[in-house]
Amino acid sequence: MERNARAVLLPAIDSLELTDDLKRYFDEGGRSLLLGETRAEYVSRRMSDARRASERAEDFRRLADEVATRANRVLIALDQEPTGIERLHGLAPRLGGRAELLSMPDETIRQRAHVIGRKARELGVGMFLGPVVDVLTGRNPWLHGRTLDTDARQVARITRAFISGIQSAGIVATAKHFPGHHDITGDPAIELADVRGT
Repeated sequence: MERNARAVLLPAIDSLELTDDLKRYFDEGGRSLLLGETRAEYVSRRMSDARRASERAEDFRRLADEVATRANRVLIALDQEPTGIERLHGLAPRLGGRAELLSMPDETIRQRAHVIGRKARELGVGMFLGPVVDVLTGRNPWLHGRTLDTDARQVARITRAFISGIQSAGIVATAKHFPGHHDITGDPAIELADVRGT
């Protein structure tokens, strides 16, 4: 039962190094890992200069290879949002800025997302925690810089093309956040926050 329980967990790390606890997790049935970011990186929506200067494609592949020696068929996930957090920083091309995406043809979004997904697969990544599909109707400090637009049709169009592109490269997409946080008083990652409206 413990082995089966470990198979559905998604532990997060903010580096590309396996701790002894994570090694044990994989040895005892773990099947997934989230390559996260530091709180400062999360808040700034940008990987740190130190990380950008030091992390290389080989580092991701080394970690994926190490995990594969400990567990079979592991799913490695990370935050790679159309706008917002891009855990792959300069290791995969950018999709484009928010303003550019709003006027970009669907097929261009899909093609660019496919290239991003292909690069991620080459690094051993199999799942993106993204895109962010929240449509804000009010204030939301938690999602600042991560949402696409206030027009649900535009959000649907862009995210549909993004998801199609990364999935065509073999990446699992995780649309977030449900039920959504369209108007919230604060950042629930660090404080109590009230969601307003329905």
